[in-house]
Amino acid sequence: PAENASDGNNTTLCVEQNGERHERTFSDRQLTANKSIVVSSPADSPEAWPERENDNTTIVYTTTDGNILSFNPKDGAFGDGVKVIRHIRTGDNEFTIECDGAITRIPERQFENKNTLQSIILPESVTTIGDHAFRDCINLTGSLTIPRSVTTIGVCAFLNCKSLKGSLTIPGSVTTIGRSAFGSCSGFNGSLTIQDGVNTIREQAFGGCSSFTGPLTISKSVTTIGSEAFSKCMNMGDIYCKATVPPIIRKGAFPDPSQRVLRVPRNCAETYRTAPGWSNLIFKEIVETEF
Repeated sequence: PAENASDGNNTTLCVEQNGERHERTFSDRQLTANKSIVVSSPADSPEAWPERENDNTTIVYTTTDGNILSFNPKDGAFGDGVKVIRHIRTGDNEFTIECDGAITRIPERQFENKNTLQSIILPESVTTIGDHAFRDCINLTGSLTIPRSVTTIGVCAFLNCKSLKGSLTIPGSVTTIGRSAFGSCSGFNGSLTIQDGVNTIREQAFGGCSSFTGPLTISKSVTTIGSEAFSKCMNMGDIYCKATVPPIIRKGAFPDPSQRVLRVPRNCAETYRTAPGWSNLIFKEIVETEF
């Protein structure tokens, strides 16, 4: 027989087998997030019970109306050979998509136009966020955390997710930020940081993100900045470009350079002033900085 008890923060599961009582305590936060916990017959101690707290098989989300989202993903949509085994309510306003294997991708257009999607937690196993995956999720709110496992953010992946807030960091695991990936995400109101590891920022990747007020940091690994990549980011602060060799830059990449300070590595100011594409940009000031 099994029983459980909760103190509001943790839940203790008790199992009796062959006259022996075994207990194991799990945090309610883990249980609420629907982390899969498998309990089997213990060996020498309760610590032998296998526990799959980080098996990356679930996506947890909430909605504005408290109703489950309607969609029917194909087998293999969330990863090669991976099937959705259940899509259920797991809280008052919490729903879980559970798969039979690690979730490695968010399929293209999977959540497009899901206007009631309010929040979502992606597992750390996701490597690809597909084209248009969250396009026009206009009520997806709060801060956005891109898992450090992600290598590709597709075309228009978060286009017009205008209720996202705060700062945004693109982790260094990402190699390419797709065209219009974050276009018109006008709710972001902090800083934008593109970490070391990112190579390419496609055209209009952040176009129309008009409420960024903090600095823009572009890592030294970036080699190409597409046309209008940061167009209409009119409230953005200073631009920190860490590469000693100026990236290839296309037309209209930055909004009104004359209103912004460009900060570059030591001994690189003249290199930026004379580099193709950069030489056409008249910044308020170019300042050499120790990064």
